[in-house]
Amino acid sequence: MHCGIDFGTSNSVAGVYREGKIHLVPLENEKKLLPSTIFFNYKTDTRHFGQKATNLYVSHTEGRLLRSLKSLLGSSIIKEKTKMKNSFVSLENVIQIFLSHIKNKIEKNMQSEITSITLGRPVFFVDNDPKKDREAQNQLEEIAKRTGFKNISFCFEPLAAARQYEQTIEKEEIALVMDLGGGTSDFSIIQMNPRAPSKVLANDGIHIGGTNIDHIISLQNIMPFLGFQQELAETLKTPNHLYFDLSTWHRIHMLYTQKKKKIVEELLHTHPHIKELGRLNQVIHYESGHDLLFKAEQAKIDLTQSLETKIKLDILETGLSKIISQKECNTSLEHTSHQLKETIQNTLKKANLKEEQINTIFLTGGTTKIPFIKESILSPFPNAKIIDNNTFYSVAEGLTLHKPKDIKYSHTKEPKK
Repeated sequence: MHCGIDFGTSNSVAGVYREGKIHLVPLENEKKLLPSTIFFNYKTDTRHFGQKATNLYVSHTEGRLLRSLKSLLGSSIIKEKTKMKNSFVSLENVIQIFLSHIKNKIEKNMQSEITSITLGRPVFFVDNDPKKDREAQNQLEEIAKRTGFKNISFCFEPLAAARQYEQTIEKEEIALVMDLGGGTSDFSIIQMNPRAPSKVLANDGIHIGGTNIDHIISLQNIMPFLGFQQELAETLKTPNHLYFDLSTWHRIHMLYTQKKKKIVEELLHTHPHIKELGRLNQVIHYESGHDLLFKAEQAKIDLTQSLETKIKLDILETGLSKIISQKECNTSLEHTSHQLKETIQNTLKKANLKEEQINTIFLTGGTTKIPFIKESILSPFPNAKIIDNNTFYSVAEGLTLHKPKDIKYSHTKEPKK
């Protein structure tokens, strides 16, 4: 049985192709979308995944939550170990535990052994560093092997996202696929022909996604309540690295080391009159950093449909809150929008095409649901047909259909294994 797994920064989806149909596998109860989250429950010495992991954490069950695991690939911390109760677990092993959970769910649901697998990957795991990018894919492949997967192949996620659509076309089209996920934004331009193999004209990507927006909202609206950019002396401010880690999903756990806790305790000891440092110390001591970043993420989601939202911060102080408007959020995302549009232009340049030559734009990934981002990236293509009806599942569906030799590559090469 062949399986496709979209192991995402924020969510994961898996599918198999059987009897001429794509079957997406329920990974959490009846849900096919599994948040890429794992919770190590210290009370019961058990592991929990997805929304259940989050629910246990927010209910203050004693344990350790890890999220955005994919962002660890290619980073300097992938080989490090994190403390789990009375032992240490490598971050590579944490990813293996998560993938093993998905593998077990698929095989149990389909009553069949997985014989081959296609894993999605971003165009770049790491920006502007081909060596680290290759290392990231190699790391994922080695983890998949240790999990028990065999016959492993990879496919760029935006190419996978377009697989089903290209089977429905009746005439040649030039499509630009925009896959804006949790950790990366990836772009592919594909010349689709119903009577010939598709031809990839260009790929590009950038390490920007929904988690970066969580980071921005957190830094600007929550971290000041903990002393971010607080003046300690005439030429001295609170250390930025503490707040950057606290606003980054896959780095929060790094603040819970004795070394980092000591830094915060010394800051508070030296400046006891700064109440914001007292709040920071409280968050680090009780390891409640994820609570705050969940608040930022929820504000991002709320602002896709509302003009303003209130971030309630009772966890820091009863009655404490911050109102954030959609307009304010849009202003803070202008640089992010510019980076995305610049990457799109680079993709067009690689393909030697102009905006008006794009017939179709295929949108996928949760970040495309942010109105300001969506309007910004679509603005150069007023006449293109927009396909925007399968935000969270198109990549996984395409991966189940993927055969490594299906696509003819031009201007770019399929990532080496």
